[in-house]
Amino acid sequence: MMRVAWMLLLSAGLAAGDGATALHREDGDQRTRTSDDASRDVASPITAPTTQRSTAPNTGAVPMRTATPASGPPATGLTPSDPLQPRDLSPQQLQTLVAVAADVSPEWGAILSSRIKSDPEGVKRAILKSGRRLLALAVLRDQNPELYRLKVDELRMQDQMNALAKRYREAVAAGRESEAESWRKQLAEKVREQVDLDLKTRAEELAALDRHVRELKDKLAEDAARRPERIRDLLESFTGQSMTGSVGPGTRGEPKPGEAAAATTTAASAPTNRDG
Repeated sequence: MMRVAWMLLLSAGLAAGDGATALHREDGDQRTRTSDDASRDVASPITAPTTQRSTAPNTGAVPMRTATPASGPPATGLTPSDPLQPRDLSPQQLQTLVAVAADVSPEWGAILSSRIKSDPEGVKRAILKSGRRLLALAVLRDQNPELYRLKVDELRMQDQMNALAKRYREAVAAGRESEAESWRKQLAEKVREQVDLDLKTRAEELAALDRHVRELKDKLAEDAARRPERIRDLLESFTGQSMTGSVGPGTRGEPKPGEAAAATTTAASAPTNRDG
């Protein structure tokens, strides 16, 4: 169940609302900064949700750390668990997260990339301020590239809609009706694209979950077919002794059903030597 639970966690962590899979920002004025504030004037592309999407449960925070899940570690080594500290990020993981940031916002990624050599700790802190969803995206980038691409597209679309909405409100406030109408039409087009993209992303999420469920069913059937061997292996792990031929029917030296039948057939067909 680990892989299905992991996909649900990703969906819950990334489906923050408004139909788009928006990353969370603590408030609308938050800025992403390195320790020397070199990037103080560049806003993180982490946007606040406005409405709730219904496809994934809202589980709240899904913090991430470096660990190994039962279903096999993602290439990033990042999985959901305890909150990350800057020291928890390896150089390779940091590079991966910067690459994800660049996918979401080329401007943001460029600033982080320019500081990664001179101030890696500051870049780590800047990235971790972005919260669990950026880390979830990094894992998704390895595990499901198609779904990752869709979610990045959603984030970019959300950023575009926010910018258009801001220009529209400014034009309305200034009484520039013609300009406001122009911005409104552009915003309406982006909203239509966003809804279509959201539907496509949700369909891919469900398809990914369905694939994982089918894989788990196949694995369950395989394990059920190997029940005697699994019992033997588990028993051997506890006793430290080989238990070959001593699981299930046949325990304590009794023959297994197939062995018993073969022995009976052999005995019946063997010639007998009787005296006189």
